[in-house]
Amino acid sequence: IREVEQSMALIEQIIARLRLGLDPVEEMIHHPRNVLSNDTLVMTEHAEEWRFPTGEVQYLDVVVTPLLDDAGAALGVGVTFVDVTRFFTLEQEVSQAKEEIQTANEELETSKEELQSVNEELVTVNAELQAKIEQLAGMQNDMKNLLDSTEIVTIFLDGELRVRRFTSGANKIFKLIPGD
Repeated sequence: IREVEQSMALIEQIIARLRLGLDPVEEMIHHPRNVLSNDTLVMTEHAEEWRFPTGEVQYLDVVVTPLLDDAGAALGVGVTFVDVTRFFTLEQEVSQAKEEIQTANEELETSKEELQSVNEELVTVNAELQAKIEQLAGMQNDMKNLLDSTEIVTIFLDGELRVRRFTSGANKIFKLIPGD
């Protein structure tokens, strides 16, 4: 009953607006949807988009039902208008949000692929650096063993003449300690 009252109020409001010419419909777009039928009764349902010169857009579900007497003779037609503007607007917002999420997801996938590529490059560079470190450590160990086995007193200095390394015999001549 309440839906009928709301539909009637909406119909009366629209008819009044159209009759008075306050907000005549500038454009009406008809979207057929369903035709329901049994042997004697045919009911149609469609959506309408009404655009007013004010910029207002109203979406209506319209149901047309034949009115029959007890004998099944047609008395007229019942037309029901249901304002679905709010639901249509929400549906559009959800669709837009889905598109934005899809776009963000695609961007994240691209970023993920780029990061995986960079990670692979870093793994390769890291392996190369690790191999060089191992090579240098081996060379340093070989050099230490060579210097220790020759028993030649040797002191290694940096550019500012600070002691960097010395062999075991050097501390007997120069009074060096391992901290030097």
